[in-house]
Amino acid sequence: MKTLSIQIIIVLACFVITSCSEEIQVCPDENHPHAIDLGLPSGTKWACCNVGAPNPENSGGYYAWGETKVKSNYDDDTYGGPMYINDIAGTECDAAFVNWGNEWQMPDYEQVSELLNYCKTKESITYKGVKGFLFTGPSGKSIFFPFAGFMYKEEISADFQGYVWTSSHHVCEGSIIPQSEILKFGKKYAFHEIIPKEWGLNIRPIKE
Repeated sequence: MKTLSIQIIIVLACFVITSCSEEIQVCPDENHPHAIDLGLPSGTKWACCNVGAPNPENSGGYYAWGETKVKSNYDDDTYGGPMYINDIAGTECDAAFVNWGNEWQMPDYEQVSELLNYCKTKESITYKGVKGFLFTGPSGKSIFFPFAGFMYKEEISADFQGYVWTSSHHVCEGSIIPQSEILKFGKKYAFHEIIPKEWGLNIRPIKE
């Protein structure tokens, strides 16, 4: 009898956790994309979904840094983006700007830092059956990033982490591999990272 009671408690606990994550609302309606005002100091609004995604839980397209179209193979031989431009936001190399229009652009390093520093909640959740990471800002509104991995050559990495480009080139003295700053997030963390520009990552637009 005691064992049965414990099992019932565990089942109920799992139900509550799942229900909470499923009930989270990140968009006012199904007309994506939305510009979500998280209440950040700069006033920057973050899109509810990635470039190429029909909704927040979809991964969307994978883009090499500075390229504006998806492709089937991501490596040094196929890379055609800019090598040493410091910032591509709002340029012809910005996939958010090119694909969504001039109101949108890729976030830069400082805007990602603001997201990391000022969001009051940063946690991994399951949203509509998809595992990912939730940021909740001072306004109480949230944005969800699916764990979509990255593409290298023709393969997508394991989907227990997420990777999103910034528009900022990473300066690394002595390195011969062009790299860019990214937002990386997983089960228990979210932070800055650097990644080779030829890899295929998701892009989450912002509005200033």
